[in-house]
Amino acid sequence: MAVGDDDLRAFSVPTLFLYADNSLDIEPLISERIGRVRPDLERRMIASATHNIHSDQPEAVNAAICEFLGACRD
Repeated sequence: MAVGDDDLRAFSVPTLFLYADNSLDIEPLISERIGRVRPDLERRMIASATHNIHSDQPEAVNAAICEFLGACRD
């Protein structure tokens, strides 16, 4: 099922979109589209990761999520 622009506009909660730099070629295009339709949604590219970003770069993913949620403390 494809997500259309109207679906993106309907998001009513803060949203973080994570994608990998070494994943599917379409992911940067999806991120760009999200940025055009909903520039208020946060997008982050995880470096040195494939489609399985949570397995490839768990620390970077966790840090991005914690920062987004404002939940991590040093």
